[in-house]
Amino acid sequence: MLQHCTLIKELHAIQSITLSSSGRKLLVTVHKRGLHLWDLESLGMLQQFAGFKQDLYKLTSTIGGINEDFVASGSEDGFLHLWHLSSGARPIYSAMSATGEHPVTCANWNPALPTMLATVNDEGEIRIWAPASKHSLFILPCFSCAFWFP
Repeated sequence: MLQHCTLIKELHAIQSITLSSSGRKLLVTVHKRGLHLWDLESLGMLQQFAGFKQDLYKLTSTIGGINEDFVASGSEDGFLHLWHLSSGARPIYSAMSATGEHPVTCANWNPALPTMLATVNDEGEIRIWAPASKHSLFILPCFSCAFWFP
């Protein structure tokens, strides 16, 4: 039998949630209110992230990167946005995915390669993102994807 209890109560509709691999942090995508990062031990909000367009689509964001120090999210304007957990508020990096005509609805870090993440848009395009270093980037032009091998 499963038990439950309410740990956190947001004031607006929740679109998605993502747990950190440690299980200590919870990233909540709140409809039209941005991203909220919660500490599940103290039950306090650690950070709020803004700077992306979120209106009509359900967006799924993610915690990841090296030491899980980053948050990644798509946007309805076709961009991928990255934030550093400690600096929050505004993205430290934004890049247009393809033509930008379609919302980027989901972002997810690669758990085996923390410098790689994947995004998807509402047209079914999956894109793989990695650092643009000529020494560490292997490009597969037939798939328009990039894979980074450390």
